[in-house]
Amino acid sequence: MTPLILLDSLETCLSLDPLRVSMFRLGLGDSHLELWFARALRDAFAREVTGEFVSFKHVLIDALEALLLARGKPAERDECEAIVDDLA
Repeated sequence: MTPLILLDSLETCLSLDPLRVSMFRLGLGDSHLELWFARALRDAFAREVTGEFVSFKHVLIDALEALLLARGKPAERDECEAIVDDLA
């Protein structure tokens, strides 16, 4: 049996802090960055468990759009994509 090693590189090796400015630009507060990322992880895990493949990039975009809509903010897909692209 081959051992499996999982590494959590986001927020361990790579900080999300540089995205805070982008979140403010969208009208979201300081705590929304962690909420967005937690929801995206939840959605990614749920899709994995159900066998539905969606790229993590698209999960992040969808979660950001949902967060914006829930807060009554406009959710422009291209702006959400630009923020997620900043992770690269």
